[in-house]
Amino acid sequence: PGEISPAKIMEGVNNDLCADNSARLFITAICAILNVQTGVLVYCNVGHPKAYIKPDKGQATSLPVTDKGLLGYFRNKTFRDNTAQLNSGDYFLLYTDGVTEAQNKQKELFGSQRLETLLAAAVDKPADLCATIVGALNRYSAGIEQSDDITVLVARYQTDGEAK
Repeated sequence: PGEISPAKIMEGVNNDLCADNSARLFITAICAILNVQTGVLVYCNVGHPKAYIKPDKGQATSLPVTDKGLLGYFRNKTFRDNTAQLNSGDYFLLYTDGVTEAQNKQKELFGSQRLETLLAAAVDKPADLCATIVGALNRYSAGIEQSDDITVLVARYQTDGEAK
């Protein structure tokens, strides 16, 4: 009781977006709340590309999408929370679909496999991982105007008090 729920936040956002939306526009989104004491991440993903947790050393794992719906399309829709555990040193990656849907001159998508390959590389700081992904996207789609936004957000969970 009294705790903030990402699913409840998304339900409120959804209803706000549904109001006066005669154009029937919609969005996808992730809302996440991290308990910085325990590393427990509670999130609600409504139709957005899957997020990733990448250990400091090791393979990145994707977080399941909690809801395949959309925000702003159906009023009074309910959504679900899911949880994940971050350990000290883990990276948390969010990105828009413009990353995986970026195209090269042959109209081939960048795709999630290329993104996952980039996540396997060792990095020191969140900014390094962002730069690696954006650099690879720029090389892949050189000279091609993209049809969607490209946004990458990386955070690192640290419990030892050392800023990274």
